[in-house]
Amino acid sequence: MRSKAAVCECACVLVDAQLLKLARRLLGRYLFERLMKATFYGHFVAGEDVARIRPLVQRNMSFGVKSILDYSVEKDISREEARAAELAYVLLTLPL
Repeated sequence: MRSKAAVCECACVLVDAQLLKLARRLLGRYLFERLMKATFYGHFVAGEDVARIRPLVQRNMSFGVKSILDYSVEKDISREEARAAELAYVLLTLPL
């Protein structure tokens, strides 16, 4: 049952990626970015750089809410490149 859920989840991610590509192409960069920031992206992403992140972090701190900042980069790569990168990461992090 768990594997079926994983397959379903992967299929949804692929559909979402295709929809995002279509929306980006149809709306253009500016409108697409505005739309994304008004939806889930804007809810979870504080900003693209320190200047945009700092005011939100300070505002949250004024309410006693701490932030966890993560750096994320996406790149379209082939399945083989992804497997090689994952294997290299796993080998580097294994205790020897």
